[in-house]
Parts: sequence; C-alpha cells; structure tokens
Amino acid sequence: MGRKQFKDITVYIQRGKSPKYATHSNFPVINQKCIRWRGIDLEFLKYLDPNESHKWSQERYLQTGDILWNSTGTGTIGRASIYKENIKNAVADSHVTIIRLPTHQILPEYVLYFIMSPYVQKNIESMQSGSTDQVELGKTVIEETKIPLPPFVEQKRIVAKIEELFSEIDKGIENLLKAQELLKAYRQSLLKNAFEGKLTAEWRRKMQISLKIMNKM
Repeated sequence: MGRKQFKDITVYIQRGKSPKYATHSNFPVINQKCIRWRGIDLEFLKYLDPNESHKWSQERYLQTGDILWNSTGTGTIGRASIYKENIKNAVADSHVTIIRLPTHQILPEYVLYFIMSPYVQKNIESMQSGSTDQVELGKTVIEETKIPLPPFVEQKRIVAKIEELFSEIDKGIENLLKAQELLKAYRQSLLKNAFEGKLTAEWRRKMQISLKIMNKM
C-alpha cells in the first residue's frame, strides 16, 4: 500500500475566509463549533452578510463530500467531519480547512477515518504552529500529510469494517448505560427498603419467634 501526500490526492485544499456576519441570510457559514466527528451540528451555524457574497469564489462554496478540518483553536484543532448537508451557498470560515477529493477515486470516509486515527491525532501537537492561544494547522502541513492509499474497492471494505465495529461499540455503550440506570434504580430501591425496615423484616420475624419460644421455656 503506497503512501501519498494530501496535495497529490485532492482537487482542492484551502482555508475558509473570515466573513462579515449577518443575523440571517441565504449564505450559511460553517465554523469550528459546527464540526463534530459524527457530522455537522447545524445549531451553531452563522450567516454571511449577503452583500459580501461576491467575495467568495465558486470553489469556496461547500460541496457534498468535502472534508472540513478544524485548523485553529486549543481544544478544537484537529477535529474533522464530512460535509453531507444539502444546504445551498454554504461556506467555511477562516478557522476551517476544506479538503475536496476526487470522490470517484478516493472515499471521503476513508480519509476522515485516517484523520481520526492515532496516526494523525497523536501528531496534531507537532503538526500545529503558533502560540498557545493561536495554534493552527497550516495549509502546507495539511498538504504534506501522508496517507496510506489502497485501491478504491479496498477503501470501501476498510470503511465498511470500521463502521461495523463502531456500530458494535455504540451498541455496547448503549447496553452499558442501560445497565448503569438499572443499577442506579436498584441501589435506590435497596436504600428505600433499608430505611423502611424491609431489608431486616425477615430477621425480625425470626427473632420474634425465637423470643416467643424462649418466653415459653
């Protein structure tokens, strides 16, 4: 399996632009808070001033399958997601890098899972530059990041297996949470019974029988 740099497998890598915001418009802006590992959180959308929209070239508008990679900010840097929303005229702000792939050759999910992997995330600190409060992933660092690249069919197999195992993990977590809730309810019931005297009711009954027997002796 050969390793290739991002700049050799992408059709577009570019940091977004700093927008002038409006309260609302037909030009949504994806920012760092929107980008979650499992998808785009639209709750944190902002909006571009429509009078500024002419400053955004066509290639800057987001396309389905674009990988959006948080490129600044302590705590958010390195987090990425695939843009799958069917929203017209959406753009990214200057804290986000857009990675656009030839999706007939390279699966966005495969690249996203690579970004999520320890091969990248453990190196985020060494990849970033700037001071503590102004850390960033520069465009050149992203372009020169190397990724193992199997054939397209194999990428699909790898992604399918990852998602199958992730699904099993999610089910395991769900079952664990249910078990924890049951355990919590059992503990509460146990304490309730304890202070209502129910826990020792049988012991008291036996003691009363014993005392009766002793009194008759």
